[in-house]
Amino acid sequence: MGFQASWIGGAISVTIIACLLAWAFPVWPGDRAVLAAVQSWQSPWLNTVFETVTYLGWYPVAAAVSLLALVGLLWRRRGADALLLTAAVSSALLTHGLKALVGRPRPDFAIVESAPQNMGFPSGHAAFAILLAGVLIYLAWQHVENPRARWGLCAALALLVLAVGISRVYLGVHWPSDVLGGYLFGATALPLLVVLKDSLERRLSRRPGQNSTFPGVGI
Repeated sequence: MGFQASWIGGAISVTIIACLLAWAFPVWPGDRAVLAAVQSWQSPWLNTVFETVTYLGWYPVAAAVSLLALVGLLWRRRGADALLLTAAVSSALLTHGLKALVGRPRPDFAIVESAPQNMGFPSGHAAFAILLAGVLIYLAWQHVENPRARWGLCAALALLVLAVGISRVYLGVHWPSDVLGGYLFGATALPLLVVLKDSLERRLSRRPGQNSTFPGVGI
């Protein structure tokens, strides 16, 4: 628990520092160079690929994917895991408040017709991607018994997180540091939620007639 607390405390501190830096400096060193390098890949087929990838973080699609995963967990009577997924996905909405507080403008390099009008730091798509994929990786590591299937699924989810972040830079709607901020937010929130979920499971398991799948609450 001490290591977990230190890790989470350090992640929170780094995230706060990143938010302060983004508030003070609208562009970080390397942002322009990395964005220009990524956009130099531009081609019609890559436009299609990255527009498709970035739609995975669009709220209607994100909600549908999350709901499907949630239904699957409830069907398997994994109440604690369903609660973790719900909390993780919902926490991504907090990035809207952070965007307003930081107030960092987006880059003016969008190659899509309707670029978002809200602020840029942290990237909500990147935060959602790492939160949802992170929960799925956590669950796969816990419950997928076949090592090849487990490693393959985790690697595919990790690549998807990376692809979503790159897509936001490629499409010119985020600076690379916006994406980094989204990743930091997700990597901070997820371990905290896992610790809270584990703590809740332990408390419920001590009660007569209860276990970690929360059958006592009727799911």
